[in-house]
Amino acid sequence: MKNTMRYFGMAALVVAMATMTGCMKEDIEENGIIGDVTFTANVKLDTGNGSKQLGANGVKTFAEGEQIAVVYTNTNGQTVKATSVALQDGDITNNGKSASFTVTLTDPKTGTVRYVYPASMVNESGVETSIANQNGILDSLSKLYDYASGEGSFTGSSLPNVTLTNQFAIGKITMKDFAGSSELSGITGVTVTDGTNTYTITPATTPMTWPIYVAMKPVSSQTITVTATGSTYSYTKTVTDKTLTAGNMYTLTVKMSRIVDLASVGGNFTAQDGDILTGTMASAHQISIAAGATVTLDNVSINADGAWTGMSNDGIQCGNSSNITINLVGTNTVRGENYHAGIFVPSTSTLTIQGCGTLNAIGGSPASGAGIGGQYASYCGNIIIAGGTINATGGSSAAGIGTGYCNKYARTCGYITISGGTVNATGGAGAVGIGSTDNCSCGIITISGGTVTATGGSSSAGIGSGNKASCDGITINGGTVTATGGTWGAGIGSGANGASCGDINITSGVISVTATRGSSAPNSIGAGNGGTCGTVTIEDRSKVTEN
Repeated sequence: MKNTMRYFGMAALVVAMATMTGCMKEDIEENGIIGDVTFTANVKLDTGNGSKQLGANGVKTFAEGEQIAVVYTNTNGQTVKATSVALQDGDITNNGKSASFTVTLTDPKTGTVRYVYPASMVNESGVETSIANQNGILDSLSKLYDYASGEGSFTGSSLPNVTLTNQFAIGKITMKDFAGSSELSGITGVTVTDGTNTYTITPATTPMTWPIYVAMKPVSSQTITVTATGSTYSYTKTVTDKTLTAGNMYTLTVKMSRIVDLASVGGNFTAQDGDILTGTMASAHQISIAAGATVTLDNVSINADGAWTGMSNDGIQCGNSSNITINLVGTNTVRGENYHAGIFVPSTSTLTIQGCGTLNAIGGSPASGAGIGGQYASYCGNIIIAGGTINATGGSSAAGIGTGYCNKYARTCGYITISGGTVNATGGAGAVGIGSTDNCSCGIITISGGTVTATGGSSSAGIGSGNKASCDGITINGGTVTATGGTWGAGIGSGANGASCGDINITSGVISVTATRGSSAPNSIGAGNGGTCGTVTIEDRSKVTEN
């Protein structure tokens, strides 16, 4: 009986062990393989999407001595990396576009695996290596940052054969001055950002030599900003709606804008095309803008009104015989010296002011310079305001926007056009808000948009002409306009004492016009006291208020 029981006991133990072994086998089959297992797999590069390791000709291949990473999940649920045996010459085929590799996995679980070439582009947890800091050298980029990757399914018995595609776009960048005529020299560092990713390029030796190479993550319709640091100036360039596709190399010649900190400028300074001016300039100095240049004012303060040195400085003086453009960013204040303008526009030039920032332009104190326009007894060019918030104040007897004080001299100013923005123009004592003043004349004043508020001093109109001055005519066909004349001056029209104005046309396109005459002027719109005016045409009286 005892032997029988022993027999049955042994039989039960065998059955139980067999059952446990079966369960263990099923568990292993379900979750993967316990222990180390070595596989060989084949990979190839997707040459239709570029290839890993871009070279000078745009394409390179698998390289002897490099390794491939396999990123997989182990039986503990962890994502880990295994690194292959270094590639040998015999492993590489198809002119370098295909390779076979050998790798050992530890406790691999069945499921998706990812191949990364070179293996250095992921850490031990399979996370991509940062590309935030680079040196701009093609060979370093090729070895360290340019990589290809692909995924496949691991069944437990073999690794998949996978096609690898590039993961980064490559920028081949040369930086030139804004005119594009010469390469930037003395550059010690470059930063590229797409709003999410930032890449800092620090050369192994300075200064940089062009081109530089930058690995970047793919983006679609993004704004990309490139900045460069030099020994004297910094530079910037913004490109909008840019798409970078992985596997592509982009050859970019970037025309950079110079950033000038006015605090570091020792005296008068001439801004060149593309310059971005920022900071506070020492008093009694002015900025000149080169002929034909477009310049950005970015939170500047320019006060030429230092110790008066004899009619010397405007706040900003525009170049002769050219079109000048000023872009506004932030809040900017520009003040002229006595007898000089906040911004002087020579008679042969046209100034356009645009942007989203604010400009406070103040004519020379105590006398004679316009906020924007002419100096004392000077001719003045054309003025166009297309955007921004403009606060223009003239010195004594000078317009907010228009001519300076002409005294006994007959001087002229070109046309004045306002198409957008918010414009507040205030004439100095005895001067027009927008137009000509005291023996001067101006071209046609046109307002087609924006919000315009103009206030004249004694004997002057808000918009038009001042004391003894003339204006070719006024057209208002858009925007919201508020014009107030000084004593003896019309709101819109002429000033007093023989002042004149051409035809005034206010069309139905305006939002509203409010014109207020001076206390001793006969008209809100038309002639001032002792002045004359051409024909006044108002298409829609419901949009015009006369006080």
